[in-house]
Amino acid sequence: MAQAEDLNLYGGTALQYYTKNDDGPSKSDLNGYLELDYRGAYIGAWAEITNWEDANEVDLYFGYRGEAGRLSYDVNYYYYVYPEVKGGDYGELGLVLGYGLTDQFTIGTELYTQPKTGNGSAYLTAAMLLGDRFGLDATWGKYDEGYGSLSEWEVGGYYMLSDEVSLGLRYYNGEDYDDYFRLELAWNTTFLTR
Repeated sequence: MAQAEDLNLYGGTALQYYTKNDDGPSKSDLNGYLELDYRGAYIGAWAEITNWEDANEVDLYFGYRGEAGRLSYDVNYYYYVYPEVKGGDYGELGLVLGYGLTDQFTIGTELYTQPKTGNGSAYLTAAMLLGDRFGLDATWGKYDEGYGSLSEWEVGGYYMLSDEVSLGLRYYNGEDYDDYFRLELAWNTTFLTR
């Protein structure tokens, strides 16, 4: 998100449907978020309710993001809360870098580590804009202990139905789980800008 003004309050919600995989039956969820941004520094909360048992989630996070020419960066900390899972909460540090090869094509990397356990993950990303309303992206990486013993990848696309509403479809596959699709209807907006 570009910081056109000093202070911005963002928010949104999404309806999602996941096809069946080896972790359980098909999944449906409703999630939403609020994020306050001041000159690149941000703090936010994201929450999800789902039909999967013990899968409801609340994420609390903060960080700093910005741009230097074609390079974008985001340093953040997330704390994941699972209200119905005893001892399931954990924190994670993240570094996200992107580089715009053209105005339409971006490559990047994402690095994450859990300070408490030492587990981590590392990903390579690519994204392409196809006109004003359509985009494609792909991610490949390693996750689990010591920056990755298991690989996973995903590819997806979205279509902007309006300036704030999008329809997306993603495909996921990994060494440790069966492949599945996710269909998403999302709404994102700016509530306040000053």
